[in-house]
Amino acid sequence: MFPKSQKISKKSPIFKEKSGFFGLYNRITIKNSLNLKAKIAIVVSKKVLNKAVDRNRLKRIIYHYLRPKNKDISNKEIVIFIKGPIPEKPSVLLEDIEKTLINALKKAK
Repeated sequence: MFPKSQKISKKSPIFKEKSGFFGLYNRITIKNSLNLKAKIAIVVSKKVLNKAVDRNRLKRIIYHYLRPKNKDISNKEIVIFIKGPIPEKPSVLLEDIEKTLINALKKAK
């Protein structure tokens, strides 16, 4: 998990933006930030996964996957919205997130 200082508040205006970069299983919204470290939020709705245990597990997997990429995404606020249906293997979802994130970072610069 990322420390609390690297998480985005629910009151942030980035959540109200409807545009973003779409992947097969996700939508990523990126905004430049004045902070030196990246701020990240992951949103998994109840419609996608019913149980809170499953939603939290998926978020932990994604946070763990993004931790080594923290240096590549500095000075950004990133919100990852997970769309359903979720693939059975988390690796497929993580590959899709990585492809979408790479495209988003290229176009955001």
